[in-house]
Order: sequence, then structure tokens, then C-alpha cells
Amino acid sequence: MSRRANLSFLTGLIDGGLKGYHLGRQIQQNQAADAALSAKPEQSQGYTAEDGKRIEALANAKDAEGQPLYTIGTDDAGNYTATPNLAGGGMQGAGILPSQVVQRQTVTDFMGTRHAGELSEREVSGLRARKLIEAGAMSDPLRAAAAGVQLDQAERLRAKEDREEADRQRLAAAVRADRGGMPSSATAGAPAASTFTPGGPCQAPQSAALPSQALPAKGCKTAP
Repeated sequence: MSRRANLSFLTGLIDGGLKGYHLGRQIQQNQAADAALSAKPEQSQGYTAEDGKRIEALANAKDAEGQPLYTIGTDDAGNYTATPNLAGGGMQGAGILPSQVVQRQTVTDFMGTRHAGELSEREVSGLRARKLIEAGAMSDPLRAAAAGVQLDQAERLRAKEDREEADRQRLAAAVRADRGGMPSSATAGAPAASTFTPGGPCQAPQSAALPSQALPAKGCKTAP
């Protein structure tokens, strides 16, 4: 085989390998994008990664002789418990805590990550968008990086708006609490409301019990 033929063969081999690589990456990108679009948050009662670290730290805590400081178990509700192995239920001065209970809580599993509490629609949308950006980075990393920057800016702006709205609500609640039980500026100092009597001030009030004894108001003339 001539030198030119060898070069042509190697070029074709490399070109075919690159095409196959790009095709594989495109398939992976499509699969990742489909997974992000179809993922749904799932709620349950469980533990977060932080809870797991806390339980692990308690389980691995040992005294100077290498004996475990706590016995790990569960209570009737299924919560993890850590009971000190020393008399007295714990020695604060010695760095030994009293009995600990790591309670189960509401957690949300979404796209391979567990989150504490419930996820709002905004949080779900943000996490989904990040997964789509990661998928897009397989074929166009520069555009994906730019999209990631835009998403970060949008999330910071929304967080700022949420903080400002929370501040406004707290201020409004404080103002309402300060005004509680006090007359408003619109009614403070206003004279008592008078009752309008048809016929003007000279119309004498009529008694429901003795209508014949009604007298005219002072300064008014009576009809002959």
C-alpha cells in the first residue's frame, strides 16, 4: 500500500471515529434532555444528606478507649435515635450530648438529588433548566456556559425581589400592629355624628308614647 493510500486510510479512519464520537455525544445529549424534561419531583418522609452525616458522626463518635459513645437505634415513629452509652444520659462538659433524635421530614427527590422540604414550581423550573443546560454542553459548551450565566443572573434577581417583598410584608404587618386598637387619622378628633331630623331644627321630636305632648324646639314659632 502506497504512502498516499495509507494517509487516505488513516484520514478516513479518524474522520469516521470523529463522526461516531459526535453521534454518540448527540445521543447522550438527547437522552439527558429527555430525562430532564420528563422528570417529576417525588415527595416522601425521609432524611436528607445532612441528616445522614449527622447520624454517621454520632455512630462513629468514640471515647478515648475507642468505645462508641452512642447507641444508634430507632423509635416507634421510625426516627433515628442516638443514646449515650454513659450513665446520666450525657455529659455536656465532656462533650457528650444527651439523647439525640434525628426526625424524618418531608423530602423531595428530583433528578437524582434529594432536597429538604417541598420544591416550589420556580425551584423545579430552575433545576430542570440547569439539567437542560448540562445536556446542551455536550454539543455546544460555550452556548451552555452563556445560558448558565443568564440563569444565575435571573435567579439572583428573583431572590432579591423575594427578599424585598418579604421586607415590605413585614413592614406592613408591623404598621398594622402599631395601629391596633387606635383610631385612624381620618376619624380621630372628629365630632360626634348628629341625627338628621326631617323638617329642620324647628321640627320637634315626636315621642312614640305621647305624640300629643310634643313641644317645638326653643326659638321656633308654632303654627296657629
